[in-house]
Parts: sequence; C-alpha cells; structure tokens
Amino acid sequence: EMWDAPLNKAGKEQCDALMESIVRSGIDVEVVVVSPLTRTLQTAALSFGLACPQAPMVASEGCRERIAVYTSEGRSPTSELRRDWPKVDFS
Repeated sequence: EMWDAPLNKAGKEQCDALMESIVRSGIDVEVVVVSPLTRTLQTAALSFGLACPQAPMVASEGCRERIAVYTSEGRSPTSELRRDWPKVDFS
C-alpha cells in the first residue's frame, strides 16, 4: 500500500497552493528536476507542470530523500514511470 505511494487529497491541495504561489511570483522556471517517486512526479506535474508548462522535467535518483529498505521509499520500475509520465526525462 505504501510502495511508491501517490499523493493523497491533502498533498494534491498543497500542490494547488504551490502552483498558485509559483504563478503569483512570476518566477522563470527553466527546468524542473524531481525524484522518480510517484508522489514527487505528481507534485511536479500538478504544481510546476501547470504553472510552467514550457519547463522540461527531469527525474533523477539523486533527488530522492534517501534510498533505503523502507517500503515508502521504494519506487516503481523506470519502464512503468516512463509509460505513466511520458513528458518526463528519465535518462
């Protein structure tokens, strides 16, 4: 249940608030670098993806909080992530 867990309702609401903040700030985002976990990909897409659709997204293992044995820190295989997130560069 917690393996590569998606955002919950509260997380999606936080993304809405972040997206509005990004739009209000007027910052020029050139690229979004994100962890390859589903919840972080969702966060990037729901906040930066809507606020800055021109900015490419790159997934990097180096952005993960930590890589350990805990179930909540596991992620889906890259092949599945590529299928589910075609606009994200996983190379």
